Amino acid sequence: MTVAQDYFIVQPGSRSIQTYAANLEEANRRLTELQFEQPDIGWYLIDPEEFLHRKEAEFLNQPVIEISAEKYDEMLNILPPLNWVRADGVERFNMCEFLSGPITNQYARVGDRYFTKPVRHGDKSTYMTIDILRPFLENHS
Repeated sequence: MTVAQDYFIVQPGSRSIQTYAANLEEANRRLTELQFEQPDIGWYLIDPEEFLHRKEAEFLNQPVIEISAEKYDEMLNILPPLNWVRADGVERFNMCEFLSGPITNQYARVGDRYFTKPVRHGDKSTYMTIDILRPFLENHS
């Protein structure tokens, strides 16, 4: 049995899907309608895998942001933290609420400095480490 491929219709730069279709014929019909109704938008078709890949990349490319101690404590106490650890001078945890697929916000503390950044839960290569945070720490004199 073959499962039909879904298609999403999105506009450039959008984080959300305008509509979706269960097959390419339906997707092309709906895309043509949208292009006629709103010709300046730049609608296009994308399959779910590519859409999620782009959305994940958009989250992961967001910069580290410094936050207040109060914001860090709020996030630590609002929901049970995931992977709350201290390693190499960094205390960090992931939110148990996810932004998209495996993407969640991570919060980190180094001394009296606090940071956040989206990460891929379970993928330590996306986690905040002392090496990633060092430029922030060195620029704070």
